[in-house]
Amino acid sequence: MTTPNCTSAPLSWLVMEQYHLGELPPTERERVRQHLEHCPGCAKCMDSIENSSIRLKPLPEISTGFTASVLRQWKWHVSVAAVAVATAMMLIVLQPFVTQPVSLNVPPASMGYKGGDLAIGLTRYRSTTVEENPSRFMDGDAFTVRVTCPPIGNVPYDVSVFQGKDVFFPLDNREALACGNMVALTGGFSLTGTTATTICVTIDVPLNRRDVKKSGISALPDSTVCTTLFPVR
Repeated sequence: MTTPNCTSAPLSWLVMEQYHLGELPPTERERVRQHLEHCPGCAKCMDSIENSSIRLKPLPEISTGFTASVLRQWKWHVSVAAVAVATAMMLIVLQPFVTQPVSLNVPPASMGYKGGDLAIGLTRYRSTTVEENPSRFMDGDAFTVRVTCPPIGNVPYDVSVFQGKDVFFPLDNREALACGNMVALTGGFSLTGTTATTICVTIDVPLNRRDVKKSGISALPDSTVCTTLFPVR
């Protein structure tokens, strides 16, 4: 028995995922529905998406306090324990995308640092699904940040988000980071727009936000790791 190619025309895996999540406009949704009725291969792929999805409770309403058009800051008043529970429930949504390497002028997503690894991880919230370490984003997707750092105690940290010529600092970093394995940072943010977006975490040294706003990513200290998200077009 052969497995149908779920990523080829006429229906891509992304379109079927959007259909499953109810994110398509009515005309497009009807087109996809009719196609699935007459295409056993795509229908089998849709069954795979539906049978492997975990429906989560809707995320709580989040207040937005960031006025920039490309980034809405979310003040998530949840404890680290609550984030851990959400992480335990998350589903890695299959997509036909391979994680793309970060641009050459951007620090890597992980690196050796003071006898251990320094790494950044993202969790994406879309509708009622959650994805760990995504490579793509759509308008309105929400994100939280996780950091792995060696056991060097509590350290200062800051998160920088670069989108086009703009840079934002969306998280409240008044509390020090207790280093460990994939520690969830308090707070979150959502993204809009169609420009590749780079998210960076700096630890161990206070970040000079004024210099970063002026000079961009080149002003980030060595103790920084970044990852880049690409828009779904």
